[in-house]
Amino acid sequence: MRYTYTQITTTVGLEDTTLRRWVKEEWIIPQEDPEGPFFTDVDLARIQLISELKRDFQVNDESVPLILSLLDQLYTKQAALEKITEVLQELPEETRNRLGKELEKLKGNESENR
Repeated sequence: MRYTYTQITTTVGLEDTTLRRWVKEEWIIPQEDPEGPFFTDVDLARIQLISELKRDFQVNDESVPLILSLLDQLYTKQAALEKITEVLQELPEETRNRLGKELEKLKGNESENR
């Protein structure tokens, strides 16, 4: 879905100046088209997260970029793992079983090293 600045501020309960500051800080980067800037569902979720971090956890402005960066890295890794899983599912069963056994060995080695 597409959201305007007004729709976002109304939905989340933000001041327009706050959202514009977050955009200026590049915590949120709206899409652009001939009609102007707009936000996506992913942007809305990110804005809600920032709002909750600041309101509920009193996260300061200096910490927000770090938290967002870590979350972005986590989501990128999660997407990569999902792609790897898809590719693995296409492999022959024998190959998948062999990989599974090797991964179990690695998992065993990790727990021994703790």
